[in-house]
Formats: sequence, C-alpha cells, structure tokens
Amino acid sequence: MQDISKKFKFFKLRKRLWRSKPYAFYLQFYGALLNLYIRINKKHTSIIFINGMRRSGNHYLMKTLMDSSNATVIFYNNQKANSNLDIRNGLQTKYRFSKHVLIIVGYEDLIIDDYKESCKFITQAHLKEVDTLKLLVVRDLRNIMASRLNHAHMAKHLKNSNIIIEQTKNLWKDHHDHFEDLEIKVVRYTHLIADLCSIEFKRFYITKLKESKKILNRYGGGSSFNNKNFHSRYLKFKNDQTYSALIKGLELQDENIYGSW
Repeated sequence: MQDISKKFKFFKLRKRLWRSKPYAFYLQFYGALLNLYIRINKKHTSIIFINGMRRSGNHYLMKTLMDSSNATVIFYNNQKANSNLDIRNGLQTKYRFSKHVLIIVGYEDLIIDDYKESCKFITQAHLKEVDTLKLLVVRDLRNIMASRLNHAHMAKHLKNSNIIIEQTKNLWKDHHDHFEDLEIKVVRYTHLIADLCSIEFKRFYITKLKESKKILNRYGGGSSFNNKNFHSRYLKFKNDQTYSALIKGLELQDENIYGSW
C-alpha cells in the first residue's frame, strides 16, 4: 500500500488531493496500519536516522540505503524535531518478503543537539531497545550554498534576509564541527559510498551497498542543476553577493575538510 497521491501525474491535482478529507482519512488509516505493523515486528526492527542540510543529498543517501536493504523499508520523510513519526510529511515504502523491518527517519536542517534529542524522543517513546544508527550527510560549502541559491523557494528567503543567511551559515558550521562525534556517523555527499563502506550495517539488514541511480523522487526533488559540471556548480554564483555572504568566514574550515579551492 503506497502513497496514492503518486498516481496523480499533475501537481495541482496532487495538491487538491492532499487537502481533501478523504485523503486525510486515508493517511490516518495508513499511519495506524504502519504503526501496528511495526509493533508486531518490533523484535526484528531497526532504525536509521538521517539528518542533513537541504540540498546536501539526504534523499540520495536514503534511496541508497533503501535499495541496499533486504528488509521491508519504511521511510518517514522530513520529520519535525521532537515529534512522533508522521506520514503526512512524506512516506516511501519498499515491501519485501521478510520478517525484518528497517525504518529510516529523515530530518532536514536540524542542528546536532536537536537531531540527537529527536532521535532519543522516537526511540524512547515507541521503539526502545531496537538497534539505531544516526547518520549526518554533509556537503562542501561552495556547492551546498550554490544549490540552495538555485532552489527558487530557498533563494527568495536567502536574498531577502540576512538573518536567514547567518542561520544557514551556522547550520553548515554546526554540522561540520561534529566529524569527531562518536554518536554520529558523518557521510560526505561527494564520497557517499566510500564513507558508508566504513560503517557496519549488518544490524540494519544491509550486507552490500547498492548506490541508487534514482536520485530524483517526489520528496527530494532531485538535483537543482543539470548533470553537467557536477562538482563546480558554484561557479554560476561566484559573483553573486548573497553567495559571497554565505561562504564568507567558512572557507578555511571547508578547505580543511574537502581540500583547497
């Protein structure tokens, strides 16, 4: 049983469906059914949490894990901090003939302290004593800022608010200050498979990693650029004042992690 809104090709029709009372009832029923399914299979359930800045490859990572697992996978997208799992924010499932269940919980743009508290809330409230893993996906300074500026909705707010610029910079710094955090495994977007190969995934029903070729999906939106010059997209914004403000003061930390500019 999948999200039926995906069957509607046109976005305006989807939006009307999302706001309808029958769809709200469907989501409530489907959410309750999933909760029951998870409770029944709790002994065979594990959880992977993912956090990262928007446009840093969260869904690329999720799809890779989903395609690699031999368990039934339930992905809760874009969850709110310190809240119960909610399918209204987005859901993807991949059912397999297996008693094992892998839950992937996706967060975006959370500072690390809020991320840890949110993971703790989920496990203590519903899934005590299950195996858990916290992943943090990060991306180099130039391309993450360029990608956010190339996204119409985010660009509008960045160009109109110095406060949002500073919040975005602080978020990037906060994530990159936690490379030595033993509670979190950091995955670099540009080295995703290599970094994942250093992590033990057997408890999460993954024995062999399969890099996803389906990066574009309903929730992630895929790349905000075309596929050319993948690692030099920032050049489009090199003379942009907002871009310059976003990277100012963070260049040295970026070089120490990702190499010289």
